[in-house]
Order: sequence, then C-alpha cells, then structure tokens
Amino acid sequence: MRQTKKAAARILRIAVYPGLLWKGDKKLWLNPTIPVTIDTPPTFLLEAENDPVDEVYHALAYYMALKEAKVPAELHLYAEGGYGGKTLLSEQALGLIEDAALIALESK
Repeated sequence: MRQTKKAAARILRIAVYPGLLWKGDKKLWLNPTIPVTIDTPPTFLLEAENDPVDEVYHALAYYMALKEAKVPAELHLYAEGGYGGKTLLSEQALGLIEDAALIALESK
C-alpha cells in the first residue's frame, strides 16, 4: 500500500486495488494477519468491481474493519477497471486520487 505524508504528523493510507485482505469466505471478514486499530492511518480505498484477481470483497472487508475501528475511511468502487486498474488508472490519475483522498479524509 502506498503511503503519503502531508505533514510530519499526518499519514494517509491509499489502497488502490488492494488484495490479500479478505479471508475468502462468504462473510466480509478481514484476513486476521492484517491489523486494524484506532492507530491505523485514515484510508482511501479504490477498487474495480470487475477485477478478476483481487475481488471487490478485499476492499469491502478492509473498509468494514476500518469503520469498526473508527478509522476515517472512504471506499470508491468502479464498475469497470479490470485487474490492477490497467484500464482505469495512470500516474496522473493516481496523483489526482491522492489529492482527492487528502481533501475527503481531512473533511471528516
């Protein structure tokens, strides 16, 4: 996961097409090896629903765990985008996502 610093004391986690977060069963349980606590940085998640490798459930499980821990989080799902966002993302788009995430999470 890519982390960005706005100021020395402020860290934001941006998870773009996250994987290995979902336990893999029918419930949205987070992988137990992924710790989520109140100290987890505010997180911006982005995922495409048609990613055939990292299903949308990874982002959903992580988002639910963040909310349960009262960590500020935003989840953005796109219907199309494919694996790793190859049809959705460019370096320029990632920069815009980073800026939007900072603005969105600071307003919470």
